Amino acid sequence: MVILQREDGLYAYAEQYHYVSQYEGEIIAEGWATLPSDGMYATSQIAEIEGRAAFSQRHGVAY
Repeated sequence: MVILQREDGLYAYAEQYHYVSQYEGEIIAEGWATLPSDGMYATSQIAEIEGRAAFSQRHGVAY
């Protein structure tokens, strides 16, 4: 998860993931992708709390 500051000064969180695309055993693309951001929060701390809760629920891990 990453915390983003929006242009309007509010905060949001977004999930990032690493990908590797292969064709016939050869890597043709590799990098990081970001899923669409979620929410609008007054502080980065609130965005972090909400992002951790969403990640925990989505992936079945506890924070």
